[in-house]
Amino acid sequence: MKWQQFYKQYKEWILFSAFFVVVLGLYSCIHSSPKNVAPVRTEPPDGVDILIPEGQSLVPIEVTNYETLDSLLGTYGVVDLFFVDPTKPETGKKIASMVKILRAPKNPSHFAVLVPARLAQHILQHQGPFTVSVQNPKYQTGTLFEKRSLRKSRIVYE
Repeated sequence: MKWQQFYKQYKEWILFSAFFVVVLGLYSCIHSSPKNVAPVRTEPPDGVDILIPEGQSLVPIEVTNYETLDSLLGTYGVVDLFFVDPTKPETGKKIASMVKILRAPKNPSHFAVLVPARLAQHILQHQGPFTVSVQNPKYQTGTLFEKRSLRKSRIVYE
């Protein structure tokens, strides 16, 4: 009996509340599911060759200190590039400064540097391996290649 009295007294309020809950449920069902939204890719595409800017070249290099780079460098960064002569590993000759370096997406222990296409031969003539030192990308003003010494070694015969 109490329920019948309660229902009669609050009938309009109960019907309004039920109607409101149904409308709110339908609204949330309609607007909660995205329609035709493409998934966001967080990984780079399979081939990074489509990301190379015009006039630039991506030159694969062998890096001797790649294990160290694993803990210092993410997917890409800015480095100074040093050529290490295999016959004299204690010496390193600076080849270029502030070079953009990219880690290979399919094999993270391999790297490539992004350089102007006209200067790619400067790196390729030093076949590698290279040692790199990580630089702060904020201060990058462009890739700088070291100039060859114009001095020729002199041989003195006695």
